[in-house]
Amino acid sequence: MGQSEEFPLCNLGSESFLYIFRDCIKVKDMWLSNHASFFSDSDWLEWLYINLISVEHVVKYQWRLIFGVMLDLVWWRRNGFVFNNNIIDNRQLGEKAMAYGFCCSH
Repeated sequence: MGQSEEFPLCNLGSESFLYIFRDCIKVKDMWLSNHASFFSDSDWLEWLYINLISVEHVVKYQWRLIFGVMLDLVWWRRNGFVFNNNIIDNRQLGEKAMAYGFCCSH
């Protein structure tokens, strides 16, 4: 990760995997708009495992597929901001995740 300890998208928390992918307010809003019940107090690996084996469906897609794609998009957004100063909002990330989920589920 970067040289700074703070997560660059919000400058509010330390740049740990759990903070980058789940606990940052900018990321949390995206998750809540797609799947409100996925939050827990679990650690990084347990949280990944629970969501990646989920058999739930959101809209008409498997949550585990959307979850995996959204993890990738969150990392992509973080790197775009850190290395290129690109700002991508949560709505755009959610739309991309749903589009990838749709194309991958058929």
